[in-house]
Amino acid sequence: MTEIEKLYTTKEVAKILKLHQITVNKFLILGRIKGIKIGNRWRVKESELRRFMDGKEPFEYDKTSEYAKPNHINTEAIIAKRQYKTKENSK
Repeated sequence: MTEIEKLYTTKEVAKILKLHQITVNKFLILGRIKGIKIGNRWRVKESELRRFMDGKEPFEYDKTSEYAKPNHINTEAIIAKRQYKTKENSK
């Protein structure tokens, strides 16, 4: 008989890894943590969580993605984009 592997939510993974849930989502999008998308929600297998905790990278992930950049850079870009849109709408 096949044993079913436990699946964790991003909230559970964040708690186990002592990370913010947004960071876990970024890691899933980048591929640093392999996950399964069920509907619009991510799930992480227990074996994958153990692999990540052991420090083993699954494969080369996209370090050029906007999600790989530090948060302050993303925040500045978002603010600039919003200011541009606001100026455009006020014309």
